[in-house]
Amino acid sequence: MWLNKFKIALVQNDIKHLEELVSNLPKFDTIEEMQEASILIKQARDMLISLKNKTIHDINKMKKKIDFLKSSMHHKSDPKEKVSFDITS
Repeated sequence: MWLNKFKIALVQNDIKHLEELVSNLPKFDTIEEMQEASILIKQARDMLISLKNKTIHDINKMKKKIDFLKSSMHHKSDPKEKVSFDITS
């Protein structure tokens, strides 16, 4: 039962449920179940590392965009000129 719940949470990228399941590891009946749980937990760890790296990448991209926008606003030729970034087109 635990293994099936873990598989579902892993496929759904349900981090909160994965955390709950890892925190409440059952006593497995066979070595095969232990091995399967170990493999699934490693897959969950790899998924979390991947999500963490993607988040870091996305944050860095946003910082660069913010820096660009800030620098664009400070380098305008006429200080009274209003800067407008039309993001709808």
